[in-house]
Amino acid sequence: MIMNTSLTLRPLIQICNRRFITPRSNTIDDRRQEYILNILLFSLSLFAILALLISGYNYFFTNLVLNATSLVSTALVCAFIFGLLFASRKGHFKFAAVIFIGILSFAALQLSLRWSFELQQALLTFALVIVIAGVTLNARIALIFGSVLAGSFLLIGFLQSNMTLTPDTSWQNSRLNFSDTLGYAVTMLVIAVVSWLANREIDRSLKRARLSEAALAKERDNLEIKVLQRTHELEEAQLVRTMELRRFAEFGRLSANLLHEVANPLTAASLNLEQLDSEEHSNLVIQARKNLRHMERYIDAARKQLKGEGEVTKFMVRKEVAQLMRIVIPRAERSHVKISVIIQGQPKLHGDPVKFNQLLANLVLNAVESYDGLARPKSMRQIDVAIEQIESALHCTIHDNGKGIEPGELSKIFEPFYSTKSENNRSMGIGLAMVKQFVEQDYNGNISVMSDQTGTEFRLVLHSVK
Repeated sequence: MIMNTSLTLRPLIQICNRRFITPRSNTIDDRRQEYILNILLFSLSLFAILALLISGYNYFFTNLVLNATSLVSTALVCAFIFGLLFASRKGHFKFAAVIFIGILSFAALQLSLRWSFELQQALLTFALVIVIAGVTLNARIALIFGSVLAGSFLLIGFLQSNMTLTPDTSWQNSRLNFSDTLGYAVTMLVIAVVSWLANREIDRSLKRARLSEAALAKERDNLEIKVLQRTHELEEAQLVRTMELRRFAEFGRLSANLLHEVANPLTAASLNLEQLDSEEHSNLVIQARKNLRHMERYIDAARKQLKGEGEVTKFMVRKEVAQLMRIVIPRAERSHVKISVIIQGQPKLHGDPVKFNQLLANLVLNAVESYDGLARPKSMRQIDVAIEQIESALHCTIHDNGKGIEPGELSKIFEPFYSTKSENNRSMGIGLAMVKQFVEQDYNGNISVMSDQTGTEFRLVLHSVK
């Protein structure tokens, strides 16, 4: 029976809690203060409803004029308390708290004025006002209310002591009545309940603060560990990059020496061939002269590149591509890859021809290497290079049917030292970064890439340098 009653009342309690007590404020402090005020107002409204029912019963069954006055007064008090609760639920709980505390203060002053400042119930009501002001508003307002009430109490006591005000002190000579203790006990109980609610909410806030502090400390410790780990990883990565840069510097120094050593024999061979009479010798000698001149020009340009001295000139794109193909086609043939080059018209470009040669060579050789270790029929092992000049811009497309690039790696392939090739390939990861730099900085252009499992396509737009 008790269990069934509990199950029946639980939904009713939940509805009352949700509609009349659960705070709706945003901040934690406001929610705590609103919660306590709502409990007080809701409890008083229940007592007011009970008093209204009793007054109504007396009025309808006794028909006394006094009972009619009591019914009206009780109805007004009940409406007033419900009005304060309604204001609190609409987000004006501070206003409702001030009005509620003001009414209690007025009642305490009226008790002191009518029955003298020595009335115990007035003193307890003063104490109740100060406590409620502290827990529903804040400590400063409680101090203000306490100071005002203390001053008013002193003034009333002074005027009543000098007989300026004459209170009704007949209660002091009356016989002690146990029923008088009921009002005192209720007031003290309300003070105790309000204090308990305030302390409970404060303890909950402190508990949440301690839990948050512990979680924050744990997160801070984890963050420090992650920072140390990340710092260690960055130091290792920095060491690797430093070693790579040192290797590059050494490679540049050796390359400069190598170019210097190769340039002298090539110059001598070229001079010797120039002394031969071209009419008395075959076309092979003529071709050898052309190749030597090209090698001399390339070595001279490479030497200037190593020294940071670029040569900007107007060049024929078809001629540069033809010279490049003579270099990369043997590598492509070893991988059984066919290179198809289609150049529309006679495009020209103003810039550094060596850098144009290098960026195109990197992309074509990468396309050739995309077939390494890949089972593709010879008919599909092809690279298509398309070049077309549209207005002042040179559009280049390099397409292959190789292994492609993983989607997660597409956004990283132009980063320095990042390579999608295996460690056995010994790639340094600077080829595409260098290509991007040449395209954007030397030719004021842009480069894009599309790739999937069926192949990769690079698209370049290059502009002549002014």
